[in-house]
Amino acid sequence: MPRTDSPEDRVVITGIGVVTSTGHGREAVWRAIQTGTSGVRRLTGIPGIPDGMLLGATVDLDGDFPGQLKNVPLCRATAAEALDDSGIRLAAIDRDRFGCSIGAHMGDSSYVVERLGRQDLIPAGKRPWHEQFFPNTSCAIIGQHYDLRGPRLSNSTACASGTIAILKAIRAVRDGQADVMLAGSSEAIHPLFAAGFHSMRVLADHPDPPQACRPFDANRTGFVMGEGAAMLVFERLSHAVRRGATIYAEVLGGRMLADGYHVTSLDADSDTLVELISATLRMGRLVPRDVA
Repeated sequence: MPRTDSPEDRVVITGIGVVTSTGHGREAVWRAIQTGTSGVRRLTGIPGIPDGMLLGATVDLDGDFPGQLKNVPLCRATAAEALDDSGIRLAAIDRDRFGCSIGAHMGDSSYVVERLGRQDLIPAGKRPWHEQFFPNTSCAIIGQHYDLRGPRLSNSTACASGTIAILKAIRAVRDGQADVMLAGSSEAIHPLFAAGFHSMRVLADHPDPPQACRPFDANRTGFVMGEGAAMLVFERLSHAVRRGATIYAEVLGGRMLADGYHVTSLDADSDTLVELISATLRMGRLVPRDVA
């Protein structure tokens, strides 16, 4: 079905940045996907949890100082790749029309350790915990680093944070608040979450760690914690065309709904889920057979 929207209303993707346990950069990650490479291994060094007890897929990435939230360098690396890939020259862009939407993350909880009197768990030279306490720390730092003065958005919606960050960025462009938005999210394995998931008995285990992550297997034993980040550059079509950008794809539609069923589970028989899929298709002017 041909689009009839004005180029001022259409939103396209012009930059991609990815870091995962299997590679730094979108090309490295894509090669790992093609070869079936897994980054899952037995974890060590998680305070309060014996080494080797839990499985996870971690990213080796240096921070700027001891105890820095890993989310920050993850977001910084993917933001840099996405912006470089987009070909945007920041000096030539109206920074008042350039924003960022980055999913929230766990903040610095070292103050809890301090209150418990466990100074041995606080890295030497660590900065005050309140400098990175808020869950929007990565969003604030990335926005400041690139002097992005458009909308600066950060949402905390658990597993949906990255997706909703993207939808909010698209909305900001379509609403005329920005011409360009950097959007995405990150995740790092946090000791409190690791301990909580372990206590809930929802984490997978397997004698061969790379085989542990099997979400569609009837014999699965749980999920595997992972680290990584991804950023996309979303841009008004007319803006992208005007600067001669390479366009990866156009965003046709996206919707958010909640079925009010459970904190982590979907109601498989929910009318809300049916409406969500139907509304998203209608927004993109698609019918089910259009989706390959």
